Amino acid sequence: MIRTVNKNSTECYVPGWGVGSIKDKAPTAADRLYYSELFIVDIVACGHCAEKTLCAMHPSMQEGPCEGDEGGGLYCNGYLRGIYAGSFNECTGAGATFGDIIQLGPWIKSILVWEGDGEIPLPLPEGRRL
Repeated sequence: MIRTVNKNSTECYVPGWGVGSIKDKAPTAADRLYYSELFIVDIVACGHCAEKTLCAMHPSMQEGPCEGDEGGGLYCNGYLRGIYAGSFNECTGAGATFGDIIQLGPWIKSILVWEGDGEIPLPLPEGRRL
């Protein structure tokens, strides 16, 4: 499935407090909330996205979510669209992976009603526990 967003019509943002490195400085903890503008791209362009995920990139590939931002949101058109899972190129915006909350909606709803009895529901049948 191809998932693309026309960057002229849809802006996505990812905020975060994560630890990052800017302009060859050593990684430091953020003293304020930062954000990056990202655009959802075809999952093939990302190279490492799995089923039920989105890949988003910064146009210049010079900024993006960093270590410690995992679990944060990707907001498009004012709505939560994804949950940051990680990137092979932290802080560069060169292919950040997000859980697709639209595709994960049924699993999210199952967690909301889960009462703690038995095993926690997994998002995919082939999901595995560490």
